[in-house]
Amino acid sequence: MVVRLESFSELDGSPLELLGASLATPLEPMLAVLIERITAAPITVVTGPSAVDPAVLPRAAGRRSADLLFAGSGPLLATARRLVTEDDPMAVIAGLSRLTFVAVLVDDADLGDPDCRAFVDDLHRRAGADAPIVVFACRGAERPLSLGEPYRRLRLRPLPAAAVTELSRGRVSDDVYPSIGGNAVLVEAALDDVAPAAFGRAVHRVLGGELTPVAQAIAVLGEQAEPFVLSRVLGMTPGRLGELFDELIAIGLLAPDHTLRSRVRTAVLTGAEPAASRRLNLRAAEVLHQDAAPAPVVARHLLAAGVAAEPWASAVLCEAAGQAARERRFDEAAAQLTLALDWSAAPAARAEIRSRLLDVRWWSDPAQAGDLLTALMAAARDGHLAPERTARLARLAAWQGRADDALVARDGDDRWVRHVFPGPGTVVHSAAAAVEMLRHLTPGEANLEDAQIAVFTLLGLERFDPDQPWFGRLARAVAVSELPPWQSLLAGARAAAALWAGDPGRAAAVARRAIGDDRWSVREAVPRAVLLLALTELGQHAEVAAAVTVPAPADLTRSPYGLLHLRARGRHHLATGAPQRAADDFRTIGDRLTSWGIEAPGLLPWRADLSEALLRLGDRDTARQLAEEHLTRSPAPSSWSRTRAAQLLATTLPDTAPPRLTRAEAKVAGLAARGHTNREISAQLYITMSTVEQHLTRIYRKLGVARRDELGDAVPQARCSAASADSRIRRAASGSGTGRE
Repeated sequence: MVVRLESFSELDGSPLELLGASLATPLEPMLAVLIERITAAPITVVTGPSAVDPAVLPRAAGRRSADLLFAGSGPLLATARRLVTEDDPMAVIAGLSRLTFVAVLVDDADLGDPDCRAFVDDLHRRAGADAPIVVFACRGAERPLSLGEPYRRLRLRPLPAAAVTELSRGRVSDDVYPSIGGNAVLVEAALDDVAPAAFGRAVHRVLGGELTPVAQAIAVLGEQAEPFVLSRVLGMTPGRLGELFDELIAIGLLAPDHTLRSRVRTAVLTGAEPAASRRLNLRAAEVLHQDAAPAPVVARHLLAAGVAAEPWASAVLCEAAGQAARERRFDEAAAQLTLALDWSAAPAARAEIRSRLLDVRWWSDPAQAGDLLTALMAAARDGHLAPERTARLARLAAWQGRADDALVARDGDDRWVRHVFPGPGTVVHSAAAAVEMLRHLTPGEANLEDAQIAVFTLLGLERFDPDQPWFGRLARAVAVSELPPWQSLLAGARAAAALWAGDPGRAAAVARRAIGDDRWSVREAVPRAVLLLALTELGQHAEVAAAVTVPAPADLTRSPYGLLHLRARGRHHLATGAPQRAADDFRTIGDRLTSWGIEAPGLLPWRADLSEALLRLGDRDTARQLAEEHLTRSPAPSSWSRTRAAQLLATTLPDTAPPRLTRAEAKVAGLAARGHTNREISAQLYITMSTVEQHLTRIYRKLGVARRDELGDAVPQARCSAASADSRIRRAASGSGTGRE
């Protein structure tokens, strides 16, 4: 009797080669159980190298104790013929079959080998029809073997999950069953070689014939792999497709939900020929579009094919890109729009798609927006862009610091464009209005410009406070949104606040995180300038020099955002011994801001900066005047810029010292004569306690006095001058009687 095992199972493909791979493989007990069910008799398994050991066959024939002999695949049988010399292996096996149950397991993949087929045919003839059992593996398709009656067929079940788990134990870190199933060929490939290429070869070996395109179509369609869709994509009748589908289920390549197991799917997709994969994806897109599938589903196949030639394809890609952008999947949206653009010919359609792509690129990768902006400006001039798109183009041009493009394309008196590129009579926004807007704002694509204006206003007026509740709420919302421009906006503001608080190290660290690339833009102007200012305070002049030697684009200097870089350059010049260059930069800032009617002492304190530069150049009178003007125009009391201006004012006071005293000594003497303690003098003149004590020692000696209360008669002029200075400095530092809210 011949028992023919059809390999609709996880013992499919090359189970016999698998079993013969090593001695004492864990699969042997499973196979023994299988044969035992057929024969109802105990079975002994001889596998691996033992199957071709020259001593095995004669010993088995002589003792009649080997109940099962594994003869292996075609190449293995050929080896057996060469190694077994004591007797003809065919005669030994045939003799055994007349005495006991003998199973000869042959790999289905080797049935095409002429030697293997000849061996099986010859064995069957020589063993005779009464031989207890001959077993070999095959697929469902018939192979030309001279097998006579009687014989019966058995269908093997897949290896269960528990068996695969047991095989995996100690060989791989994870259980392979969920990702590959129980197909023995795939199990062996997964356990013996973790290389994806080896596993992929095993998958394609198991498939073969018509199963390969069916598996590829299932892999390509994914969740849409319904029989009705598959049959149309493959051009098969539903009946034939059903047969092949059942065979895939039987050999264990499909999961219970009728989708390819994950690792199998990856191998199928990776191993497919590019042309075949492209054809499948194109046909899938066509069929799904006919069935009114959602745009993202159809677009996925168009992207995979890299083709959008059908008239409906561009609209589908644009619709899918819109949904992806709303869901913050900007890279996916950009890929869909790029494909639509590549296959669109009409100028108006191309301009519309390019405009959408510009929006998406600006949110995901602003560095790539420049070329798109240039092409769109040309389309706008040629009349190929809708008015609402042109207005959006103007706002994006302003973000990029392109003044002419923004001003030409703007729709009326665009608030954002006028904020970036102000002119005479520009409206100055109040701090209260800015806080109110930010308090109720939800981060999104449509209101970033409003937020940027509000934050810049608060920074410029020195009213930004990251400890306020409204900022905490906004920061949490921005973190959830995961929108890079919003994150850059708040990081830049935090960096400025840290610099104001006297922490340049933290300011530099926060500013670096806010800077995305090396290109100039309004988006990164604040953190870039704060970084350079912080590095200057930290004494890292070489890094600052490398940055400030590259001038900002000319268009950007027409904006307060470009002036931030100019101020950073001026502070660098001042710190590195070039006060005249610094003064030139600060004067340029002042001229621009004055022509626009803008004051921004928190970000661009040009009067205080210029006062310091002129003081270094010896122009005390102008320096004093500028320091007083800053105090008059600075609206925020007790701010860092007011404190700095007050220090400058104290430094620029007229020298009224008696001939025997220096100017510094006269100031100390005047304050001491009015009864101020050493600590108070130190605080008001911004010098150390030790310096105060040293000054007093020299003052006593020069004026011939021994005590502090004798100073009043010795320095009456200094007393008057010091009193006046004390009053002015106190008013300046506190903001009392100066400034405007």
